[in-house]
Amino acid sequence: MSVSAQYYSLLRRIVVLRKHLLPLDLDDPFAGISDPQWEDRTLGFIVLVHAEIEHYLETVCQELAKASVEAYTKKQSVGRVVFSLYAICASEWSELGKRPENLKKPCNEVGVETRINMALQEYLKVVSNNNGIKEENLKWLLVPLSIRLNKDLDDEWNLAMNEFGGMRGNVAHMSRNKITFAANPKDIYNTVRSRILTGLKKLDIQLANLIPIP
Repeated sequence: MSVSAQYYSLLRRIVVLRKHLLPLDLDDPFAGISDPQWEDRTLGFIVLVHAEIEHYLETVCQELAKASVEAYTKKQSVGRVVFSLYAICASEWSELGKRPENLKKPCNEVGVETRINMALQEYLKVVSNNNGIKEENLKWLLVPLSIRLNKDLDDEWNLAMNEFGGMRGNVAHMSRNKITFAANPKDIYNTVRSRILTGLKKLDIQLANLIPIP
């Protein structure tokens, strides 16, 4: 199955960022961690790529949730996503931890269709408040859509997302002198290309398979 337009858009953007911020020759020994200019550009690459990945994840998750509830409204057919959204909202999000304070308690005095739409609105709030790509963030984005982190996603990919999210946090919230990892352009790019994008492609196809047939 082909990947989504959003995934292709993410790939194109990362290609542009690689062109703008990383050395043309990643094997150039003078364009590594010993060069402060390339080091700073690589740190910028981390922050911007992280932002693009976060935006991609939020967009595809929102679109799937909306499409699933819309299909239910039209056909009255409960698919995996609608069932999962409904169940997690009815449980006050207890499966994921503490219910976010900006979400209302579920109301059982309204019809099922209304409750499903309420669940959708709650989920969209959760997505809009997301800030990251680590496993904890993925839990709130994906579990309500029936994606199981420990079964449907690769452990190595989860690790890569945690590591990259941690690097971005260091860059965004610490002085350059306090950053604890080596900003080697080749290593960072290979992490994004080989570890992160490969897993995102698999997830993209999984999410596409959940989109209701019109």
